[in-house]
Amino acid sequence: MAKKFSLNDAVQVRKVRLDVIPTKDGETIAIRVTGAFRGGEDAPGTRYGRKAVVLPAFDLVNETDGVVIGNKALASQLVESYPNDTYVGRCFTVKCLGTPTGKKYKAFDVIEIADPNPPAAPAPAKS
Repeated sequence: MAKKFSLNDAVQVRKVRLDVIPTKDGETIAIRVTGAFRGGEDAPGTRYGRKAVVLPAFDLVNETDGVVIGNKALASQLVESYPNDTYVGRCFTVKCLGTPTGKKYKAFDVIEIADPNPPAAPAPAKS
């Protein structure tokens, strides 16, 4: 007969739900983008019918995987500057500038930065 399962016996394999990397007005985050934007659909219950987007990322300061919740204005800055999702794998600082006067969305200042932990160069081929 099999042993009765208890939650104390559970062994974590992988965290499925990623934490949100907060973007507060006036604060700057440093991230490495790990995946392409998702979303952009109407987010139910949000003010003004905003279209939320999700950006999978690695928080360079806290060294944790997570997601950045943004808007189409944030997404368009990266998509227009880096076509074909070439922003994935790059590092950026993102500062939430708040809501501009007369607008209904938050603005972001996005700057590409050098990767503080670049991937190791491949070993030279032996001849």
